[in-house]
Amino acid sequence: EITTNYEKFKTLNYFVVDDTFNERTDKIEMLLRVRDKSKLDLSFVGYNRIELMARKKEQIPLLKDLNFMGFLFGLESLHFPSAKAIGKGIKLTEVISTVDRLRTAFNDKISITTNILVGLPHETKDTINATIPMYSNELAGIDRITFSGLVITNQTHGESEFFKNPEKYGYKVLPENDGSWVSDHWSSKECTFIAKHLQD
Repeated sequence: EITTNYEKFKTLNYFVVDDTFNERTDKIEMLLRVRDKSKLDLSFVGYNRIELMARKKEQIPLLKDLNFMGFLFGLESLHFPSAKAIGKGIKLTEVISTVDRLRTAFNDKISITTNILVGLPHETKDTINATIPMYSNELAGIDRITFSGLVITNQTHGESEFFKNPEKYGYKVLPENDGSWVSDHWSSKECTFIAKHLQD
């Protein structure tokens, strides 16, 4: 497929749409074998799980060899209990050290983007306000941080217990099924407003 894409379209740069490309190290190794067999100078960007990269330290040199130049991480929250509730349990210190290792390995020639969700379990306006300074200080190694309000519909997919049963966490999904919800702390409308304000 890669050879055909190059022959027809001169394609060398790929966006990997797998939502967790680095879930297994052997997936990275497989793509390295494909790249080597093609003899093409390929580059990649895509979604990776930073907590897996923190645990599986062998992945960073493999990704460098693969010429994986753009990383999109779904941190979702810097408030550890909130991140853990949706299966993203990585502490800030591990995020910082992993970003530093990435930048060192790639000689700073990479792009790193992450997303923060406003409205997760255990998150409040106070915890959001407490983490705001971290985006420009501790997370200075991340090039772009996007903010979005939490959306929950009947079609929301996620392996965490929260996304399967949000009502257990005090969320009431509204009947419009447009992603709207209310909880004891706030509503999806408020969270979308806060996310837009942070993004601006």
